[in-house]
Amino acid sequence: MLLEMEGFGAFRDATRVDFADADLFALQGPTGAGKSTVIDAICFALYGNVPRYDDQRLVGAAMSSNAAEMRVRLRFEVAGKLYDAVRVVRRTSSNAPGLTRVSTREARLEIVDGPVIAGKEGELRTAVEELLGLTFDDFTRCVVLPQGAFARFLHDKPADRQALLVRLLDLGIYGRMVQRANTRASDLDREIAFVDGRLDGLIEASPDALADVVGALARVRSAEVLLSRQAPVVGEATAAVEQATQALTEQNRWLGALSEVAVPAGVSELADRFGVARAAIDTAESGHADALTALDATTAQLADGPSAALIHHQLQVHERLAKGREVIARLAEERVGHEQRVTATAAIAESAQAVLEDARHSLERLRKSHLAHTLAVELRPGEPCPVCEQMVSTLPLPVTPAGLRDAEQSVAIAERDADRSRREADAAGQQLMVLADRQARAEELRAELSVELESTPSAEALREVARRRDELEMRAADARRQEQAAREKVAETRHELEKLDRDQQRVASRMHAQRDALVPLGAPAPEGSLVEAWAALAAWASVQRPEIEASIRRLTAQRETAEQRVRSALGALVDLVQTAGVGDPATSTVKHLRRAIDRETHALSERETMIRASIELRAGLGERRQELNERRGVAAELGRLMKADRFQRWLVEETLVDLAAGGSGRLHEMSAGRYSLDLGAGGEFAVIDHAEGDERRGVRTLSGGETFQASLALALALSDHLVEMSGRRGHLLESIFLDEGFGTLDPESLDAVASTIEGLGSNGRMVGIVTHVAALAERMPVRFVVSRGARSAVVERLSS
Repeated sequence: MLLEMEGFGAFRDATRVDFADADLFALQGPTGAGKSTVIDAICFALYGNVPRYDDQRLVGAAMSSNAAEMRVRLRFEVAGKLYDAVRVVRRTSSNAPGLTRVSTREARLEIVDGPVIAGKEGELRTAVEELLGLTFDDFTRCVVLPQGAFARFLHDKPADRQALLVRLLDLGIYGRMVQRANTRASDLDREIAFVDGRLDGLIEASPDALADVVGALARVRSAEVLLSRQAPVVGEATAAVEQATQALTEQNRWLGALSEVAVPAGVSELADRFGVARAAIDTAESGHADALTALDATTAQLADGPSAALIHHQLQVHERLAKGREVIARLAEERVGHEQRVTATAAIAESAQAVLEDARHSLERLRKSHLAHTLAVELRPGEPCPVCEQMVSTLPLPVTPAGLRDAEQSVAIAERDADRSRREADAAGQQLMVLADRQARAEELRAELSVELESTPSAEALREVARRRDELEMRAADARRQEQAAREKVAETRHELEKLDRDQQRVASRMHAQRDALVPLGAPAPEGSLVEAWAALAAWASVQRPEIEASIRRLTAQRETAEQRVRSALGALVDLVQTAGVGDPATSTVKHLRRAIDRETHALSERETMIRASIELRAGLGERRQELNERRGVAAELGRLMKADRFQRWLVEETLVDLAAGGSGRLHEMSAGRYSLDLGAGGEFAVIDHAEGDERRGVRTLSGGETFQASLALALALSDHLVEMSGRRGHLLESIFLDEGFGTLDPESLDAVASTIEGLGSNGRMVGIVTHVAALAERMPVRFVVSRGARSAVVERLSS
């Protein structure tokens, strides 16, 4: 067995406890170190509950402080298979002290290296109960005995102990057996009633009914033999009727085919129109050939000359070159004007700059002559004078020098004029540059167009070529129209000829179809024109019709004679069949008479078979009813004898006696012969105190150590007998875990309990104890020492 836990109680960090090869071990450590938490983790992994909490909603209390998640995995072996039970719980919120809300993030039970058995929280607990055959309460009574739970079975009320044993022994099966027996008796009552109903329906299955059916069947079979003897006579007469009918059908078919032969109206006119159409098609095809020759000649002349697109392109190039030359001349004139403007604006700008310089020199001279005024403007009271370095107390009155303001205004006006003149000069220069660029690009285009027109006719010559080509295209268009008209005439004439030809073919097909149908009679082969062939066929048909009509009259008389013979023979056969008891047949043919006899024979045979089977069934149903009645009595008696409450109480009482005997022996050993267990008449446990003259005492009068010994003895007896007592299909863990209680024992009792536990570990069962008693732990071959670290509890495995 292997236990892994993290965030569970004292084990905040991931902790692994491997119980491999630990058949007898102790979980040792001081109080509060986390020993019992290991047992809690085993129970939680299997059942999702912690033994010390009565309410499953308090599972969150088992989480480590401030841990966001709690993980527990238990690997255990049952019936030779390894299983993993895994539960992962996540903290969601905490709204009150001591109450932690959690959600199960993962819960599953799976076979190691095998399939998942349960994948949800509810499914896991159900799967474990089915696998082990124990509920959580049963598990903590029989396998894991946690703190405070030793005395539960010992002190339980008789009704509670009975309920536990009913579950462990699966004694509910006997109640189900009673119910099943009563149900079986009711089912058998219904089956007996069904058999009685079937027997009532078989009243007619008697030997007399069988004899009547056998006699009727013999009469029908005798009629069948007579019918077989007379049937050939009817067959010969019927064959004669069929032969005459077939011959009549053939002669009527010939007569119909001969009557249809007639020369269609308009055959001669159709032949004349076809000849006219043949001549017209020849004339139209000749006219189309002439028009096509004229069109080819005009098209060839157009192909020999330049294309219209080339002529048009070259004329456009001539026009672009002429326009380019005009643009170049105009740009040259504009350039002369712009050059003059550039010169004029440059002179004006230069003159304005000279005026500005003169104004600036005049202003400078005035400013130098009035330095005192300039200095006075910069003076500040309380600051030294920059000339005499005396402190200035009073500012002189402001006096504006004469002419200075006019000079400043003149400079400003001159600056504006100079700036405007420069801008105008710059704009004129820019316009001149743009014009020069346009002139250069126009010259380049003229040069390119001149190169393209080298070895090209002049514009006048190209216009003449275009005019001649237009004339040729007009002639070609006229030739195409004539050719189109001639082609349409050919198509129209050919269409008419084809229509007439199809009409002739239809007339010819009609003539051939009529002739082909009459070839077996010697119809003449078609010779000459279509009109001549029709006339010959019609003349031949008029000769053949009288002969065919005479043959039809003769065959009709023969068929009537044969039909009279058939009616006479069939009448005799119908009388024969009716005499045999078959009844009145629906039709009077040999075939239908035979079918009527076959149906009657089949019906009588089935009735004979049914009566024989019914006689056998009646005998079998009688035997079946007797058997069912006996089984019904057994089921009813079983239901009466196995009353669930009485039988169940008896089994529980017997089991408690066995448990008391097994626990008594262990208690006697652990108490050094002082105590034995006894089961009272009311189902209450008591102890026999051998040290006090075999005084009988209630178990609640025992001290804490004595109660522990008695509870442990009874728990071990229950665990020993659990497999053989249990009627469940589940398999038990071959383990028992004992949590605390050893500290209440005196040294002598402790030694006896330890010896008992050591004996448990030698029979192949895993036995684990949880104790802080060092003397007891050291006697175990394997110890798991649990200690509390600064952050998390730790487990260390030690071997003796």
